[in-house]
Amino acid sequence: FFSASQPKMSAYPGQHVTDTSENVNNTVPGKPSNEYPVVSRVPSFQQTMGCIDGGDVFNGVAISAGSAMFGWCIGQPGRRRAPMVMSLLMGVAAGGLYAYSSAAGRLTGRFSNFKEVQRMHSLKWTQESRS
Repeated sequence: FFSASQPKMSAYPGQHVTDTSENVNNTVPGKPSNEYPVVSRVPSFQQTMGCIDGGDVFNGVAISAGSAMFGWCIGQPGRRRAPMVMSLLMGVAAGGLYAYSSAAGRLTGRFSNFKEVQRMHSLKWTQESRS
């Protein structure tokens, strides 16, 4: 469908697009650039799941527990189980999405990512020493 000889189209008229991984500015015009280094511009599912840390898990569990308590509170006396279970299921989904987006945000440089940058540099060093 697309050939390599066709120029890349830009989302903004008059903007030149470069296609090198070293020279990527993944910011929106008019918004500040990333505050932290970019580990992976487009992280895969495995990279993101591997980046989920204990803080993300804690926040996801807290969201789930809070939603279960909310469901119990809105239920009528004698009928609290069904709203609590439904709220818990929605809370588990929301907590999982929150944890995933936090990990992806660290990989893309949107949030503080000191550990991820250290891990990336140590992996590059070990790969260079093997070759």
